[in-house]
Amino acid sequence: MLLNPIRQGRGPLLSLLLGLALGLGLGALQACDSNASDCSAVCHRYRDCVSSNYDTGACQTKCQDQAGKNRDFDDRLAHCRSCSEDRSCSEIVASCIPACVGIVP
Repeated sequence: MLLNPIRQGRGPLLSLLLGLALGLGLGALQACDSNASDCSAVCHRYRDCVSSNYDTGACQTKCQDQAGKNRDFDDRLAHCRSCSEDRSCSEIVASCIPACVGIVP
């Protein structure tokens, strides 16, 4: 069935549409991986710097449930992670807590 449209000169159009669909799908998967990575990093840094008994598994689940559904949450997650990278725990507590409110307690 797909051969008939290709024979009628619609092959390039079908190829373009298929390529766009695959590109969008891969882009969504990449965003999911990035959000999962950000959630993991933020939750673990909070445990390491603020509360050694913090349940990082529950934090990651809650974070990943919200990530990708709310652009504001995604922006705050990215900002929280970038704020907490390459900083000492004292710098994170002093500078990053406002950026991370709502992602970690």
